[in-house]
Amino acid sequence: MKNIIITVLAVLTSVSYGITADPVGAAFLKIGSSARAVGMGSAYTAVSNDVTGMMCNPGGVAKITKPEVALMHTQWLVDTTYDYAAIALPTKIGTLGCNVVYLSQGDLERRGDNRELEGTFGAADIAGSVAFSRELVPGSSLGVNLKLVQQQIENERATGVAVDIGLMHATAIKNLNLGVSIQNLGTQMKFISQGYNLPLTITAGVGYNLFGVVMLASDIKFSPYDSKVGYAIGTEYTVMNMVSLRAGYLMKAISLLKSESNTNTPTLISSQSLEMDTGLSAGLGFKLYNYQFDYSFVPYSDLGNTHRFSLSARF
Repeated sequence: MKNIIITVLAVLTSVSYGITADPVGAAFLKIGSSARAVGMGSAYTAVSNDVTGMMCNPGGVAKITKPEVALMHTQWLVDTTYDYAAIALPTKIGTLGCNVVYLSQGDLERRGDNRELEGTFGAADIAGSVAFSRELVPGSSLGVNLKLVQQQIENERATGVAVDIGLMHATAIKNLNLGVSIQNLGTQMKFISQGYNLPLTITAGVGYNLFGVVMLASDIKFSPYDSKVGYAIGTEYTVMNMVSLRAGYLMKAISLLKSESNTNTPTLISSQSLEMDTGLSAGLGFKLYNYQFDYSFVPYSDLGNTHRFSLSARF
């Protein structure tokens, strides 16, 4: 276990150096893909133990003991929708999984030089992933999520490749888990003539199951390219292993720099100017036999509210 921790710290150190001044794009990769996780304020790095958490911490996928599938739909801001589908299959060598996320911005108005309406066009983002996770030593598991990312505005496309790396560790303290996740470590993408980085995020979290019915979790999230850090706390209370009530808070990322060095960076698409899933959140879940329904709610003041609905099943 000591060697695993040293390796993870080495990776964290290496990705923190060599940061460029290029802009950060593909913000849809920061949108939560788990209704359960978002209901807990996205404090899920040390909690992730099901197929919906594959993109939060792939290390937790090793905890899945039965084939599991999940579908999620999010009514995002304005006319934007966000969908997620995933499947995980335990094998003798570890757990295999694949998932896809799709963000559609609906029909956007095309305007001429004089602001006259010239019709509409579409914009959409998609990322497909394959994951593998296995237990290395009792209580500790490591997972990798390899993803292909594509963004499209009308006929223009940008494509990139990224990887998520996650570690889950059960400590000597009963019911206390630690988690570390590196998300969106990959190639730079280029849209038309402008290059930009993927939203690299390094997260460390802790999760504690109190009396078997209350889950307490907390995460710290660091974005190296933006030099920003954020914090998340969340809780889940489960009644009779059937109904779960959730609440959380994700603090808006704070810049570690005194001033922004690149204030003239243009926005690639409208959704990229938003801080994803910040503020208060709430959710609930219902479990019946091998089926589970989850819902989460996040308010965005004048921008409106977001709602997530997910359905998962184990076989």
